[in-house]
Amino acid sequence: MTYRIIRRIHRYPTSKSLITEAERYCFCIVCLLLIFLVVILPTIVIYLSVLAGKGNCSYYLGYYKRQTPVTAILSPPGCGSDWVSYILQQISGYHVGSINDRTGASVIAVESSHLNLIGHVDRAIVVVRDPYECIRVTYDQRKPDISFGTYYLDHSDSWNEYAVSAITSWEKLYINYLTFTGPILFVHHSNLKSDIRSEMHRLTKFLDIRPDIGKFRCVSYNSKSLTYKYTPGKMYFDPYKLLKPTVHQMMNVSKTTIMKLINQRMRGRK
Repeated sequence: MTYRIIRRIHRYPTSKSLITEAERYCFCIVCLLLIFLVVILPTIVIYLSVLAGKGNCSYYLGYYKRQTPVTAILSPPGCGSDWVSYILQQISGYHVGSINDRTGASVIAVESSHLNLIGHVDRAIVVVRDPYECIRVTYDQRKPDISFGTYYLDHSDSWNEYAVSAITSWEKLYINYLTFTGPILFVHHSNLKSDIRSEMHRLTKFLDIRPDIGKFRCVSYNSKSLTYKYTPGKMYFDPYKLLKPTVHQMMNVSKTTIMKLINQRMRGRK
């Protein structure tokens, strides 16, 4: 009797696990996918959103480890080279250097107001801006307490003297930039304000950078770009009306002269 029970037990062994190896594998894949969708992906989105809110559209900025052409970003003070430098860093993922910082072929470009301080330059990006706006920006930077324009009203003579000095420097700097015989890309500040994406496409084409639509969108709408776009800010009165007629005439003549030279260069005339 005992022998028959034992034989029956051996005849009906314990059933195998109801979950196969393939089913375990699929279950693990599904779990990992859920973790990614529920935890990792939202974290990445939040992190990138925070970076974009701070104006960082490239989460990492690096340096070139190979030899690249030296590109200069040139403009007189207050004319927009900071904005173009910011755009290039964000759409390329590489640092922009300065004459006081890391320069040469390891950065995407070198920013300066003076061409001769950079050294060897292979190509140049020249930012063009109306001299009235440039002078307003630099004058406001010298006098940070004039948010309501009171300084202009109380120091109109100082404002006129500064305008004469600044427009003279503005004209000389652009004439110096135009002596560069290599490839030049002229970026008009007004075009950056009206159609920044088209200007970013021009920059990537000039520097042979692969366009990234996501970065273009980020740069277009983040707060840092908007700050550059709306600087100098509006005042309750027009500070340019405080400039003397002779100063206006001087500025208009310089502006006409430089724009004529730039247009000639853009058409390939010497």
